[in-house]
Amino acid sequence: MRVLFLYAKSFRFRVHHKALSDAPDDDRDETVENAALAFVHAEPGDGSEQETKLVKNVKWVAGKFESKRCVLHYFSHLGEERLDAEATRALMERARTRLEAAGYDARITPFGYFCDLGMDLPGESMARVFKAF
Repeated sequence: MRVLFLYAKSFRFRVHHKALSDAPDDDRDETVENAALAFVHAEPGDGSEQETKLVKNVKWVAGKFESKRCVLHYFSHLGEERLDAEATRALMERARTRLEAAGYDARITPFGYFCDLGMDLPGESMARVFKAF
């Protein structure tokens, strides 16, 4: 798994068009304030160990900015090999469930869609972290 973690003062995602033909209909247009973002690239072999590290790192970034909000965004452009879409979706759903159980407002951008993204990212070094695990 490879993940680009960002902290956003404001993060907007709006559905642009469907990327996976079997993705359920979704027309969300949401803005989240004061949120940790995780741009997730899941790879073959990723499982519970990577899921746990994803959750811990999201909580760590959010904590650096005293936030309990986070957004998981599937971003398949951080590596060469990709875990199949359904397994990635399931992994992200499990991570969201774990974050919510820990008291976080956790969201996943519309899975299977390209989205228009708007971000207000502060210049602090901890607002941009890349991890591979």
